[in-house]
Formats: sequence, structure tokens, C-alpha cells
Amino acid sequence: MAILTDITQQHDAEERYQQQMQQLQSTSRLVTMGEMASTLAHELNQPLSAIANYQAKLH
Repeated sequence: MAILTDITQQHDAEERYQQQMQQLQSTSRLVTMGEMASTLAHELNQPLSAIANYQAKLH
């Protein structure tokens, strides 16, 4: 006696899950990069603005 079980749906669901996890990781990396770029721009802008304001006061 043999009992066979079709695991096609389970396999497809696992594959979709893996794809979604990869997309989530990619999105997470992009969000992190955006946050880092924003922070870097802010950190660079502050001293440059201070220098520009200081120069404007001298003239």
C-alpha cells in the first residue's frame, strides 16, 4: 500500500515566500541606504551652511 501526497502547492508557497523575503530584504537595504544618504546630506549641509553664513556676515 502506498500513499502519495501532492506537495506542489506547498512547494509553490515556499518558493513565493522566499521571493517575498528577498524583495523585503532588498527594500530594507534601499530604505537603509536612503536614510544614510539623508543623514550624510544633513551632516554635510550643516557645516557648509554655517560657513556660508559666516562668510556673509564678514562682507
